[in-house]
Amino acid sequence: MEEDKKITTEENKNVVEKKEETAGAVDKKEERKESKKEKKILVKKTEAVVRGNDLGISKKHSMEIIRHIKGKNIPRALAILERVLKKREAIPFRGYEIPHRKGKGISEGRYPRNASREFIKLLKNLQANASVVNVNLDQAVLSGKANDAARPFKRGGSQRFKRVHVELWVKEIPQKKITKKLEKPMEVKK
Repeated sequence: MEEDKKITTEENKNVVEKKEETAGAVDKKEERKESKKEKKILVKKTEAVVRGNDLGISKKHSMEIIRHIKGKNIPRALAILERVLKKREAIPFRGYEIPHRKGKGISEGRYPRNASREFIKLLKNLQANASVVNVNLDQAVLSGKANDAARPFKRGGSQRFKRVHVELWVKEIPQKKITKKLEKPMEVKK
């Protein structure tokens, strides 16, 4: 009987030791998972992108709109395009023989209304994408490009539809560090 009791107590000790070992392994796995989560959180995106494929607008109009809104923030670009829709502000067209328009700093330009409507949709979409990625819109700058797309034939087969791929992106630029100049006391001349 005493030998049976000794065997059972030894078995109980072995079982307890195994449970402790497995508990230690589980703790190590949890620590690894937590460290992986911490590594994933450290990545911060500084730009957001929106693409418009096969838009039925002119490539020339889209290139000139991009050139005009490049370097501006999203709310300012939206305001410009709203004024273009109302024919209050013309988009400057450089390098083409186009009539002159009224306004400061503009010699020739047009009011590309269809392209402006498409760009307003894209800019609103880009603004939503930027808010999801947590890009600060006050410090963000617009840029973009327009590429030719495959132009399908119209009915009858002699003419083609206008098609263009547009890609816009907004990139957050950190504020410049403002250095304060040390003020020197003024010398009084006698």
